[in-house]
Amino acid sequence: MSPVARSAWLAAALAAVVTPAARAQPPTRVALSGVTPAPGTGAFTGFDHAPAIDGGAVAFRGLYTGGEGVYTWNGGTPALIANSATPSPTGGLFAVFGPPAVSGTIVAFAGGQAVGVPFPFRGVYAAPAAGGSITAVADTTTLSPSNGSLFAGFFPPAVSGATAAFYAGNPNAGGIYTRATGGTGAVSTVADTSTIAPVIGGMFINFLPPSVSGGTVALVGGNFFGIGVYTGPAAGGPLTAVATTQTTMPGGTHQFRQFGGDPNSGPAPGPTISGSVVAFAGSQNPSGPSVGIYATTGPGGQLARIADTTTPVPNHPASAFTSFDPWVSLSGSAVVFVGRSGAGPGIYSNATGPLTKVVAAGDVFDGRTVADLGIGKESFDGTLVTFWAGFTDGSSGVYVAPVAPVPEPAGVLAVAAAVGIGLSSRRRRGGVRGWLGGGSARGEPPNPLLHPTVAG
Repeated sequence: MSPVARSAWLAAALAAVVTPAARAQPPTRVALSGVTPAPGTGAFTGFDHAPAIDGGAVAFRGLYTGGEGVYTWNGGTPALIANSATPSPTGGLFAVFGPPAVSGTIVAFAGGQAVGVPFPFRGVYAAPAAGGSITAVADTTTLSPSNGSLFAGFFPPAVSGATAAFYAGNPNAGGIYTRATGGTGAVSTVADTSTIAPVIGGMFINFLPPSVSGGTVALVGGNFFGIGVYTGPAAGGPLTAVATTQTTMPGGTHQFRQFGGDPNSGPAPGPTISGSVVAFAGSQNPSGPSVGIYATTGPGGQLARIADTTTPVPNHPASAFTSFDPWVSLSGSAVVFVGRSGAGPGIYSNATGPLTKVVAAGDVFDGRTVADLGIGKESFDGTLVTFWAGFTDGSSGVYVAPVAPVPEPAGVLAVAAAVGIGLSSRRRRGGVRGWLGGGSARGEPPNPLLHPTVAG
């Protein structure tokens, strides 16, 4: 190497020491099918695609031979909350579970005894995140405040602090309700089938599962006149429209026609909320996958486009997103979502400003290659994302990853410079290498409401 070339090389190496490069940090395993034991049974055989995280504590639904359950993880081995051998406060043994939610020390979930029916969940339950006694927040012995009859079925809940928000109904009425996770106090009505829908008019006919943050609930409700995303007080009160089928999509010229996925695929997840910010997936097509991710922003709550099918895919600027999964996760004003393209599915975030990749198809970790990915509405806690990963060998797992690359330790680069290793020749793990998809390339994970015993 000539003196001039060596000087240039050393200058570049020293600059790298002053400004460390970014490297991908391999995700941390929570549980892996065929490897991680499900507490009290054999190894997990699969997982729901929508794990939840808060303060580093992960809650997830896992399958094992002969049953399923709700589990938590905070480092170490998973802890059991409830499984198919657990007595339900409503009576009998649990048979099915929905994807759980977690907030602080509380896990909330929907559970039931029925299998293979449209509304398998017979109650919403809460338990300590470390495991312990299970409490019925509301079940089929709870009177609906909408008509005084007993609730008959539920969708999976959301939880914030000591408040659970959930959809429940019976043959004569349904709605979005809240109650303390201890199952005490009155059930509050956020909106039901006697509530007039703001902007679109008429009474609501149906709802999607809600999200809750502090004292505010976000929901999707609709009728024959249209559909809308709304917020309202958790204790009940006037609803505010965030977006409806009369709203023009930011960055486009069409009006929204659906929120949160193809309704023909069954109940979609609905919006997510963090503080005063609401985020959701939407499309101008009443059926088919979502074509954009949107969120309110600024003091006035103006709706903004986070990404759509004109947005270049991070790490693949020549490609644009083709669709988005309906599950969107939110922490503060930062959004995490699953976007799909010709490069395959990936999890992306705007937590650091521009869109960045968290993990994508083709990444290799745990000795396996990623083929598909999934998140839930509560999969992001501000610094960490928990997600479901399906691998090319047919295995699957639940993992946790940071939302941004971790700085390379300066000492490593300094040593490289000292021993004369060419930095430009370094290879980094974690790059997307493309994916041909196969049958897993559809726009949303399996619906646990319609297929409660199916997970990847």
